[in-house]
Amino acid sequence: MRTAVLFEPEELLFDTLMLRANALRTALEAEGFSADLSAIRHVHAGVPSLVALTSIAMHSRIDTTAFDLVLRRASDAFRSAIGASPPSFDPEAASAVVRLASEFPLGVVTRGEREDTQRLLEQAGLDQCVSVIRSLGATALSLHHTVWDDARTTLRAARGIALVPAGLRDGARGAGLATPYSTGHASLHALANADAGFVDSLF
Repeated sequence: MRTAVLFEPEELLFDTLMLRANALRTALEAEGFSADLSAIRHVHAGVPSLVALTSIAMHSRIDTTAFDLVLRRASDAFRSAIGASPPSFDPEAASAVVRLASEFPLGVVTRGEREDTQRLLEQAGLDQCVSVIRSLGATALSLHHTVWDDARTTLRAARGIALVPAGLRDGARGAGLATPYSTGHASLHALANADAGFVDSLF
């Protein structure tokens, strides 16, 4: 049975959380909202900017227009940051991606925008390992499962696993994917031990 391996490279491969938090803080401040970096980092861990900002907006007077502007500014700020200085990545996790790609159809479902993820993969020399990239960025949390399912079906796989931070597990599980990482284990080095035996042990 054909098995797809899908993963989110941010926080599992690329160290992007602080870049994301800084980008969102900059965007909020540009629209006149005070922003505590540590609080933003906390709500942004493992989730797209849309989800993080929704959480922040529950406690701030951010109207629809400002919300959309902040999201756009945050996206632009993140793109500028990775263009100026690519985020570090775990070499062992990168090697695991290469190994997995030799055994399974491999795809990415990312919280970021597709072109940013493509750039990160190219910078790490991993773009040829990935057959499909899908973005959760502008998708409502309740519909995340549709993006994961689309990635799996595009890879023509009957089943799949999702290697993701805790904040993205529910969407992947909603698409029927196995999600092996528990809270606390989906970190920058979590991919390093992923191999064919690890994948097969999940079924």
